[in-house]
Amino acid sequence: MAGWDYDKAKRVARWPLREVLMAHLEHVKDKAEEAFRHECLQHAMVAPWLKKDSGIKAPQVPDILKR
Repeated sequence: MAGWDYDKAKRVARWPLREVLMAHLEHVKDKAEEAFRHECLQHAMVAPWLKKDSGIKAPQVPDILKR
């Protein structure tokens, strides 16, 4: 939660466990959304040139983003 910031790490160490876990969940969701958007952009760029029977499908929404 603090990244590489030592002072922030000292402050985060005093947070209640629930707050740390909720912050971590938000961080994981943000990373999953970023990765999903990247995969969608990649697919959108190559989709017009794919053959119908290529077997490559659009990326699926990660489970963590469905909640």
